[in-house]
Amino acid sequence: MFKGYKIAALCAAKIYEDQWRDLIEGLNNALNEYGWRLFVYATDGDLYFHTRSDKGEASVFELINYNITDAVLVVDNSLYDEEVKDKIYLNCREHDIPTFSVDSRREGSISIRFDYEAGFESVVRHVIEHHGVKDIHMIAGLKDSEFSEVRIDTVRRVASECGVPFDDSRISYGDFWSMPAIAATEKIIESGHIPEAVICANDVMAISVCETLNKHGIRIPEDVIVTGFDGIKEIQFNSPKITSSKCDFIKLGYLAGRTVVRCGADGHTDDAVLKPEVVVSESCGCCDVTSIDAAKRMMTLNNMYYRYQDEYRHLQSIAAGSSGSDTVDMLEERLRNDLFYNMMCVLNSECLDPSVDPLKNVVHDTYGKDLRILYDHRTSYIGKDRSFNTDDVAPDIDGILYCGFPAVFTAINSIDVPLGFLCFYYTDIDKTNYLKMGQIRSCINSSVSAFRDMHYQHFLQKRIEDMYKYDDLTGLYNRKGFDMEFERIMKAPHGELTFVICDLDGLKYINDTFGHTEGDNAIYRVSQALAEACGNGICSKYGGDELIGLIQGRVDEEKIRSMIHENLARYNDTSDRPYKVSASVGAYNSDGNEKFSKMFSEADMRMYSEKSAKKRGVPCDVR
Repeated sequence: MFKGYKIAALCAAKIYEDQWRDLIEGLNNALNEYGWRLFVYATDGDLYFHTRSDKGEASVFELINYNITDAVLVVDNSLYDEEVKDKIYLNCREHDIPTFSVDSRREGSISIRFDYEAGFESVVRHVIEHHGVKDIHMIAGLKDSEFSEVRIDTVRRVASECGVPFDDSRISYGDFWSMPAIAATEKIIESGHIPEAVICANDVMAISVCETLNKHGIRIPEDVIVTGFDGIKEIQFNSPKITSSKCDFIKLGYLAGRTVVRCGADGHTDDAVLKPEVVVSESCGCCDVTSIDAAKRMMTLNNMYYRYQDEYRHLQSIAAGSSGSDTVDMLEERLRNDLFYNMMCVLNSECLDPSVDPLKNVVHDTYGKDLRILYDHRTSYIGKDRSFNTDDVAPDIDGILYCGFPAVFTAINSIDVPLGFLCFYYTDIDKTNYLKMGQIRSCINSSVSAFRDMHYQHFLQKRIEDMYKYDDLTGLYNRKGFDMEFERIMKAPHGELTFVICDLDGLKYINDTFGHTEGDNAIYRVSQALAEACGNGICSKYGGDELIGLIQGRVDEEKIRSMIHENLARYNDTSDRPYKVSASVGAYNSDGNEKFSKMFSEADMRMYSEKSAKKRGVPCDVR
């Protein structure tokens, strides 16, 4: 339970495909009827190749908060990384959350699936019993595939019951795809024996069979009947329209929602099975009562294609323009446009840390407590606190829950490095919106990755400059750095200058008696005293124990000397070191037109005057 609602989480891939989008529509409708809400965790790819990018995409499933989730559904046949799925199921068992395997079977999980065997049997019986066909040929899918072998066995069983001959010579394999199906059909034609009916294991192969037969002048259904299976939309635009069995994923989704609710209400754990519906049409000789406006459908597809292309170009332009953003506020401003609606983007805080190498995954808890809101189409965060806690799931989650739209989460990543996540809550579960998710994800991936790369390059550049300009021990400018800054000051308009030299007393004694570490400590303490006395001036470790400073403006020499000595006295009073740190100081006020050598010489002379005046018997006071 979360904020008064029970939550179902759906884990899937490629939800822009028609069947999975239909599944989400049916599932969300059923859940809403009973006061549940749906969170969808999705990847663009099916994780088949186990690439580094797949690993980055799969990080979206780490967003699932099992403490607020009441049921988890996994579309096993859309995700091919068994390790990823095993982890989801394991987390559910550890949190005692019921799991539902959609469109497949999995041990320990409630199955919600089509009865493919019964649906395919209905098509076969229609061909043999209704049309009286005695000579059949089957184009199966992949050899030894479970789906393919079950359908072969179905044809074999129905043929045997009806006294129709059927053996292995009447079986070809089309691998569930176009080109192998075309090759199998060509072999049938070359054999010289055209069967009365060709029964295909899916619609894609049936369309290819019809195309090949038509090319050779073989008429459908006058010369041969052709059937398919799945009920994809394309069969309605084939010539002739193809008889098939429709797997209605909206109905399957609705059945899944009802099953989840029932399990939550009374612990019901039986599988739920939906039989596909036979759709008779022209390819078997039956009258097709459906009416398809092909021109309207083509116009819709054509508009979608050109809109997709236009939006793709626009998003590419946004990504390119975002790469030069100096700040996260500027990045948000450049992302803000009409294409990014009903969505938000949340980043790992490491994305905004310029010192983090973009190619290294330094995030131990992928979506921990320290997150930042990059973009929310309803609210600008420019100049505001961007902090976000994943316990809240998404910014303004209350509004999303109230409206009852499915919240779709997808990861943004740079190869295998998780950058954050996107949350979409479109009011329409249509193809255009769900296709757009992948486009937007790609755009923001590019924008954030470019932003990180640029800022890391700036960080490295500054680090190199710092190494080149600064002294490691004191943090002051080194000799080269000071010379560069001195030259910059002298070229710009300036007035009087005060040049300071500070020399540590008794460095050799400290090094020889207490070690070089203590000698370094003494140099560091004097450098800090000098830096404090010079304020906004520039300071440098110019030699072994020789420190210099330059202040724009006239400062009294005794004031500088007094500030340095007082600073060191305070340190000596609290240091507990076996020696006291002291320094000799010289300062020279210049009109600003003198060369460096002149100012250095004058200050150096004053520093040595103080050193001589001390007239000490040892290089340094010792406790």
